[in-house]
Amino acid sequence: MRLLALIPGRGGSKRLPRKNVLPFRGRPMVAWSARAALEADVFAKVVVTTDDDEIAAAGEAEGAEVLRRPAHLGSDTVRLLEVVQHALSVIGAAYDGFCMLMANCPLRDARDVRASHQVFAGRQDRAALMSVFDYNWSPPSWALREKDGYVHLIDPDEKLLGPRGSLTCPSGALRWQWTDAFAAEPNWYPARLIGHRLPWWRALDIDDRVDYEAALCVAHALDHGFSFGAEAAA
Repeated sequence: MRLLALIPGRGGSKRLPRKNVLPFRGRPMVAWSARAALEADVFAKVVVTTDDDEIAAAGEAEGAEVLRRPAHLGSDTVRLLEVVQHALSVIGAAYDGFCMLMANCPLRDARDVRASHQVFAGRQDRAALMSVFDYNWSPPSWALREKDGYVHLIDPDEKLLGPRGSLTCPSGALRWQWTDAFAAEPNWYPARLIGHRLPWWRALDIDDRVDYEAALCVAHALDHGFSFGAEAAA
């Protein structure tokens, strides 16, 4: 089985400018996804797909290869599906499956990649796999919507949404797909999709300044021995 790692990263981020090369634990953020993929040792090729010289250099510095995407695939309106479809059209024919590792998920590591690979590769039903984390901050049934100066419950029916602990949220840390199935149905939520749980701190997506500063705090805590319950959850 030949597997491909794809790490998308464009240079024109708006909510958090230059987010994919912001410093994180002493490296550009994208470098951590490249390192996780390479250290997992399950891929025939690890590729950063980008329109940006600095992102390309950061990926190459870790040992990843770079695929330059066309300029129109670096715009604000481009869909991630299109970026991955382009990469697969250029280099995907030689690979049975691929894993997309978002560059803005720097706390997912090689052990997460290896563990998810074992699940993905071992499924007889050729299911796709997506990293998820527990929806555990508050029960979603507590969510409020503000309208006309008042707040209202979105859905007061606890049973409809399920109890805390039974629900998960998606993470861009890991998304595995079979190449032929994705070509036939380019969809991140295909009919056969399994969730692979990560601890919330390794599933973090960084999309804006608040996310970035929160992730820096988490990384600082981890680097100074705080576990977040890691012994039980890892």
